[in-house]
Amino acid sequence: FGSSESSSHFAEPVGVAVGRASKNFSMAPVDADDGIVRLEVEDVGFADVELVRLIQWPWLEIRIAARDVDIQRTGVDQLLIFLEKVLNSDNASDGFGLTYDFRLLKKPAIALLLAIATWSAAPGRRELFVKRCIFCQ
Repeated sequence: FGSSESSSHFAEPVGVAVGRASKNFSMAPVDADDGIVRLEVEDVGFADVELVRLIQWPWLEIRIAARDVDIQRTGVDQLLIFLEKVLNSDNASDGFGLTYDFRLLKKPAIALLLAIATWSAAPGRRELFVKRCIFCQ
């Protein structure tokens, strides 16, 4: 990985949140077409990462959409911090899906996939990741 600075931001809470009645969620932007609530959004340089509340199973999903740029180590670090925060959050207590689309990356993302796999297999994290990550595609 090279080095580059990238900025991050989180969605400001506005609108009405949807979700299961048993949960209490922060209010966040709602996509009127599909009822998806964007809870958090982050620009990690090589990808846009978002945490969304869905109106159907799996109810919570992390979405990673790559851009047509080189992967930088700082971006990978930001992505792993985002994943860590979601993994340990109360919102993820019932599980979450992880969907990634790396087709636009300029170079194959083997190092990125290995970084995520290594991160998820770390002692103390593996059990929680296996329990909470309902699917990965």
